[in-house]
Amino acid sequence: MITLEQCLQLCDSQGWAESTKNYYRCDIHDFAHYWEAKKGQSFDLTKVSTRGLRAYQDNLQDERGLRASSVERKFAPLHFLFRQVLRQGWMSTNPMEGIKRIRQVEMAPRSLDKNEQAMLMRAIRQELESALRHYPIRWRTYQRDASLVIFLLNTGLRINETHNVKLDDFQLSERKGRLLVRRGKGRKERRIPLNLHARKAMQEWLAVRPQSETNHLWTTVERSDTALSTRSMQRILSRYKKLAGLERFSPHICRHTFAKNLINEGVGLEKVAKLLGHANLNTTKIYITPSEEDLAEAVRTLG
Repeated sequence: MITLEQCLQLCDSQGWAESTKNYYRCDIHDFAHYWEAKKGQSFDLTKVSTRGLRAYQDNLQDERGLRASSVERKFAPLHFLFRQVLRQGWMSTNPMEGIKRIRQVEMAPRSLDKNEQAMLMRAIRQELESALRHYPIRWRTYQRDASLVIFLLNTGLRINETHNVKLDDFQLSERKGRLLVRRGKGRKERRIPLNLHARKAMQEWLAVRPQSETNHLWTTVERSDTALSTRSMQRILSRYKKLAGLERFSPHICRHTFAKNLINEGVGLEKVAKLLGHANLNTTKIYITPSEEDLAEAVRTLG
């Protein structure tokens, strides 16, 4: 017999972030409670069958209305459990082997279309103008926030990569610029050129950036010796989401927008992959897949 408590202990023994452990524990609890309600007995992982797992999959999709990606996420902890107990020798067969993944039509990740980008730029411009008139002392903070958003939209950097940019990681001139991303995903370095908008955003921030003991590009203004945290960056984008009236806006949407703009301009996948720091070209191919907005635009042409 393998109890629910033993399953949870397998999660706790992993060197994961606490948030990951909580996700796994929650999903394992969910499956165990579903199984107990069906069977009318205490949970025992050794009694879970392929048929029971298919029934749970149907329950998630049909009765609870979860999307395919959400169902797959809830099955990830179960895949983990059965791999672990097989490795420990507690079970000899894996009922997950008979479970097929739910097929779904792949969509491009959410990005801002041209109208949304125009709305965002207008909101940024209006806030800067208002801040200059009404908050001349705090205006530097608004300039930093505006520069940060434009920088993200024009470099495609991940939020952690943006946080880690140092003053000696980039070179700027009137006509060109270059940035060294020292700690990309997988601790890989890459060099990316900076376009006019990214250079201008950085120069406008550097012109008002307070003297600081930290070498980070993005700093707080009130305590200038402190690097701007990733959470603060996310809060800045959340504020602009409301100001511009956007449905969704996040650092990853900035990254997706950068990639989608390049694809729309005819830039090849190999170049886009290099700029984004993708190790596998298949990861970049998602950006040539139609998005929900592309499909909506397609049917609008029929009137």
